Amino acid sequence: MRRVTWLDRAIGSVAPRAALRRVQARESFDALARGYDGAAKGRRTDGWRAAGTSADSEIAVAGGLLRDRMRDLVRNNPHAAKAVSVLVNNIIGSGIIARAASGNDKLDAQVNALWEAWSVRCDADGQLDFLGLQTLACRQMIEAGEVLLRRRPRRASDGLDVPLQLQLLEADMLDAGRNGDLADGGRVVQGIEFSSLGQRRAFWLFAQHPGDSVVTTRRRLDSLAIPAADIVHLYEKQRAQVRGVPWGTPVMRALRDLDDWTQAELVRKKTEACVVGIVLGADEAEQGIAPSVVDADGNRVEQFEPGLIAYARGGKDIRFNQPATTAGVAEWLRAQLHIVAAGFRMPYELLTGDLSQVNYSSIRAGLVEFRRLIDAVQWQIVIPMLCQPTWDWFTEQAWAAGKLPQPRIPVEWSPPRFEAVDPLKDAMADLLAMRSGTMTLAQAIARQGHNPDAVLAEIFVDMHKEGAAFRSLMNNFAIAISIGLQYGVPLEEYVEAFTFTRFEPAGLVQGNDAIKSATSIIDYIFRELAVSYLGRNDLAHIQPDDLKPDSLGGGNDEGDLPGAAEGAIPPAASQGYVRSKLMVIKGAKGAVATAVMSGPAMAVTPAAQGVYALSVDTEVVTAVDTRLDQIREARMKGYEGDPCGECGNFTLVRNGTCLKCNTCGSTTGCS
Repeated sequence: MRRVTWLDRAIGSVAPRAALRRVQARESFDALARGYDGAAKGRRTDGWRAAGTSADSEIAVAGGLLRDRMRDLVRNNPHAAKAVSVLVNNIIGSGIIARAASGNDKLDAQVNALWEAWSVRCDADGQLDFLGLQTLACRQMIEAGEVLLRRRPRRASDGLDVPLQLQLLEADMLDAGRNGDLADGGRVVQGIEFSSLGQRRAFWLFAQHPGDSVVTTRRRLDSLAIPAADIVHLYEKQRAQVRGVPWGTPVMRALRDLDDWTQAELVRKKTEACVVGIVLGADEAEQGIAPSVVDADGNRVEQFEPGLIAYARGGKDIRFNQPATTAGVAEWLRAQLHIVAAGFRMPYELLTGDLSQVNYSSIRAGLVEFRRLIDAVQWQIVIPMLCQPTWDWFTEQAWAAGKLPQPRIPVEWSPPRFEAVDPLKDAMADLLAMRSGTMTLAQAIARQGHNPDAVLAEIFVDMHKEGAAFRSLMNNFAIAISIGLQYGVPLEEYVEAFTFTRFEPAGLVQGNDAIKSATSIIDYIFRELAVSYLGRNDLAHIQPDDLKPDSLGGGNDEGDLPGAAEGAIPPAASQGYVRSKLMVIKGAKGAVATAVMSGPAMAVTPAAQGVYALSVDTEVVTAVDTRLDQIREARMKGYEGDPCGECGNFTLVRNGTCLKCNTCGSTTGCS
């Protein structure tokens, strides 16, 4: 709302237009007075220098010095070295795996085999494979800000499966002093040549590292233009820039200051620990002699050592040194390391290894954000700027060598999986996601860093004794299941549909210690898949804990008898084994008798003289059905129905010619 003063009104009565201009000018002045605090100028911001230069101009001035200082910190500062190591381990880990995805299984298998053979010998230095080059390139990107990878075609006589190798070059090999415009409208910026359209055309590289201490006669002092098609330039773009900067740039001064403080504090502590005490006291004859500090042998002390007791001439007392205590050092150091961790964009716990201040929830919340960063770096920097160009070089060179039918083949990349903070909780989360339909089995396998096609292709059946027709039928059935899993059919649906399928051959099985028998080949296959991938231990004959060497067993349904029934129902005459939940109760004619049967009730009511009607509650029916299901399950598990002589449980299964108890492990006489 515009403010109008009495003077404005007075002027407005005579000259309304002039009064309006006064009010508008006042509003414009007030607008100029408002603004951002960050852009305010005054005493508190006098030392704040913020130039409006371009990113390339800033990097051209400071890039080389930033690389040198960051490398020095990584060499000599443990926190900088750890930060670089943590970032590399999370971004690359064991390596980003490539697999062909042309849709042609035969072609994909051919390309993958050729890629694996080539990647072992792809390093021009002959020391690393392609996964090792990924790690080294990522380390250089973080430590130096950028790295170059050069394509090196080879002759057919070199004996390579694909005549191609890769040479890793440090950023110093790029001639940063070459800048300017070109006659054809292009330009060179810090050693990178651009066309008139702004496309990268060439990289001006030195033949040898400018910092080499060994000078050879063949060393060239000038740079040569290498076509951009033969160079991969890996760096993080934070602005519209052509060169990269080290990732630790924001905290270089903090790391240096922390080093200086640590050294100063250490020297102070050493100095305080050197002098234990000063002995003041000597003969009167020594009075008047120039003051000095000597040791027990009378030698002048000019250098302090740990545990030293010094003597001062002319004194008559001994005073022990009391080192000063410094409170809050740990808190201050932790705060500084939090700053360093923030500069490297990682959690403090990963930088220091200090987990004393976190629990499962807090560390997982911190790792979620960090993993988002790592995921973005993998898919937005490393894969498109390093991995994909290398794959294109490989397929093009293999096609030129006659090893592949086409020069361009689609590819899928699988970054390494993130280790779970709590594997059981993460696995259950994936399992629930698959069961709810929000994630497929193939996606879950890919999240674990594995090839879904390779894992799902392992579902096959090889029958040797059942005839060619049955063998072929089972193999094709397994292929159909694998294809269905790859296209997102939940494994849970297959398990529910095909377990307990009954046909011959059936009986005892081997291969999974938790599965002892099956009603058919298909029943065994889906029991195996359910136990191994879905955690469906209810379909196993032996629980995982029972397979441990220190398992003792706890009995079947131990302690499950309802408390109310236990006290209210008189025991039957027999005190031996009770094979069911039948309980004898007392009732009277014409009265309602209630039988407790694990909760449900059934009532006997008089319908006519001498005739009684039995009405069963639906809960009783449900309980009976549940009991029948338990009986069927017990039969499927192979229980013979006889009690164990050791623990009394009805969990005896056939073990050769004898019986073995799945609860306590005892046998009926055989080993």
